[in-house]
Formats: sequence, structure tokens, C-alpha cells
Amino acid sequence: MWKTARLLSCHEFTWGFTKDKGKDLLERLGIVAKRMQGLADDDIDVLWVWLKNIAARGLPKDKEKEIEEIFQKERKVDNMVYAIEKVMQQERVEEKIEIAKEMLVRKMDINTVSQITKLSLATIQELAKELGH
Repeated sequence: MWKTARLLSCHEFTWGFTKDKGKDLLERLGIVAKRMQGLADDDIDVLWVWLKNIAARGLPKDKEKEIEEIFQKERKVDNMVYAIEKVMQQERVEEKIEIAKEMLVRKMDINTVSQITKLSLATIQELAKELGH
């Protein structure tokens, strides 16, 4: 348990997250994965709960549920990190779509919306059609 306490208090996890929480989190999970080797099963269980809570923090409820399911299914860290990364990428796309919709509602040009959100012009045109523009 002492090893787990040292791992949880390591400086990589005591700093605040940067603007890109997803990238930051995945890098830190990689560090933890290396340090997990040799921990007792009980310590790994404690660490897993802690990591799950950190990974899900600040996400919408449906994404929190996805993260929780990943932690329940995956015990191999590389697979878990990959699955979490996919959830976070999807969340970023959904956020961009919501921003694009708001911009379209405000009658912004579709080329400008595409440039700002980094979504394809085809995606923006589809959103505009959905919104009746």
C-alpha cells in the first residue's frame, strides 16, 4: 500500500491539467503504467478507482459512463489508454459540432465556421441543412 501512496502522490499527478486535458491525461497514464509494475493486486484495484475518477472528471455523464466501462473491462493499460483516447476524441468532435451549430444559428458563413472549428466543409454543410439554413 505504501508503494501505491507514493505512486498517487507522485509529482506527475499533483500538478493541474493543462488546456489539453486529454493529451495530458494520456501522458500521465503512461507514466503510471510503468510505475504499476510490481504492485499488489489490492493496490492496483485502489489505483484503478483513482485513475477512473480522474479520467472521467469534467466529462458529460454519458462519457463518464463510457470511461467507467473501459476501466471495468480493461486491465491492460495500453488498451485502456487507447479506449480513453477514443472517448476524448469523440467528445472534442461533439464540442466542435455544437460550436459550429451555434455559429450557423448566428448566420456565420459556412467557410468561416469550417475554418474556425476545423470541421470539414461537408460536415458544416450537413449541419446547416439540418438547421434549415
